[in-house]
Amino acid sequence: MTWAGGWYKKKIMQQEQQRHFIFFLIDMLMLVILMANLLWIVFDALFGIPPLQAGLEAAWKGFVEFYLPVHRNFFYYDLGFISIYIAELLIQWSLAVKRRTYHRWFFYPFIHWYDVIGCIPIGTLRFVRIIRIISILYRLQKLEWIDFRGTFLYRLAAKYYAIFTEEISDRVVVNVLEGMQSEIRQGSPVIDRIVHQVIKSRKPEMIEWFSQKMQHVARENYGDFREDIRRYVDLRVREAVKHNRELTLIRRSVPVVGGMVTKNMENVVSDIVFQVINGMAEDLSEKTLDDLFDQLADIILGSLLVKGEDQRLNAAVIDTMIQAIEIIKDQVRVQQWKLREEAFGQAGASAEAPASDQD
Repeated sequence: MTWAGGWYKKKIMQQEQQRHFIFFLIDMLMLVILMANLLWIVFDALFGIPPLQAGLEAAWKGFVEFYLPVHRNFFYYDLGFISIYIAELLIQWSLAVKRRTYHRWFFYPFIHWYDVIGCIPIGTLRFVRIIRIISILYRLQKLEWIDFRGTFLYRLAAKYYAIFTEEISDRVVVNVLEGMQSEIRQGSPVIDRIVHQVIKSRKPEMIEWFSQKMQHVARENYGDFREDIRRYVDLRVREAVKHNRELTLIRRSVPVVGGMVTKNMENVVSDIVFQVINGMAEDLSEKTLDDLFDQLADIILGSLLVKGEDQRLNAAVIDTMIQAIEIIKDQVRVQQWKLREEAFGQAGASAEAPASDQD
């Protein structure tokens, strides 16, 4: 069974290779016919120009006398090529239907519209057959029968195709962003949708992020400012004690003990205040305030959900969104293909510099 299965698989592969080779021969034949036909069309169009015809007649009168009847009846000669194109189109269409290449049998002429239009014997439409040549070359490239990727023409075409698609896509994106800005200015419900569908749905992640940031700030920076905070608390308590009428009365009424009492009271109050602040800072560095942050997030989100709660806040949010979109538009307008060209030119210049130094 294994030998029979391998033999059958090998036979199928051979048949597939033969089929690909037959289609390769057909494509090459059609390619030669199309190129010959297009060259003939160009020559016939040039032959119809009186000055060129007169010059050719002066150089080769016999050929002009021979070709004049052909030129007058070129339409009928072109019909011979068109009959070949129609026959090839019908064969390819039938094979596509047989293989179920497309979802419906009538899709083929719409997808291969250039084949259909190239069969119309009208002067300008004849040059649509160039697209047919390109499609054949693309198919051969895809099947790896030929490889144009290393050629100058392929790189040139790929370069300008990338520039064309980038310019078109950038213009489309800028138009879409400008439409969003206009809708936001006119009071589009996009802000409400952002609040309900994005911000509110991401509330747990936002709370966790906010809590981690607060803990990181407290953990990394509090130690550097701890002594500064202590000195500031001492200063503020000292100022408060100095201007307190009752403590001033005690200090003056009891000459020696009064000063000691007020000083000790000042130290006690200062230490208590600092311990409270220090405890709050240490609590911020621990995961003990998630419930508080949860409540704060509920309050903030609730205020955002109330329309018209704060017109200045709403205006600030709208202006922020518009400015953010404007930054995106500026980035979209940057022509990346120019940057690539400049980088390529700089790389080429730097590569040539060592060579010149060696010389």
